[in-house]
Amino acid sequence: MVDEILEAFINAARYQPLRGGTYMPVPEKLKNKTAIINIKNGDNTCLRWALRAHLFPARRNVDRTTSFPTNDRLNFTGIDFPMPVSQIGNLERPNPGSAINVFGWDKDEVIVHRLSEEDRNIPKINLMIMKQGNNTHYSYVKRL
Repeated sequence: MVDEILEAFINAARYQPLRGGTYMPVPEKLKNKTAIINIKNGDNTCLRWALRAHLFPARRNVDRTTSFPTNDRLNFTGIDFPMPVSQIGNLERPNPGSAINVFGWDKDEVIVHRLSEEDRNIPKINLMIMKQGNNTHYSYVKRL
């Protein structure tokens, strides 16, 4: 049994998880080009929204989630969000016909992060990944 407490210490730390779904603007040099569809999503599934932009091209308000259907028939079983580039192969396998390339932008140059190894006859889906600190965000590249 405790008779008295002489001292008590409380340590607190701010929890800042990796937030992969937060919207990020396109880099300035690419902003006015109409090649990139950058959807303003508020969840961790920016990769899924970028794929929807490829599958269901919108005519208006292409940066809004409301412009795309949510029933996309893609199989994301066993996929964690936010998804690192290294796991995109895990998305291609259960979704036949998916061949995903991922590019980036650094020092005013395009960087190749991943080229799909899927069949050459399958049309490629080109995505751009942007990074700010620990955050990442995928956008759809409708033309290179």
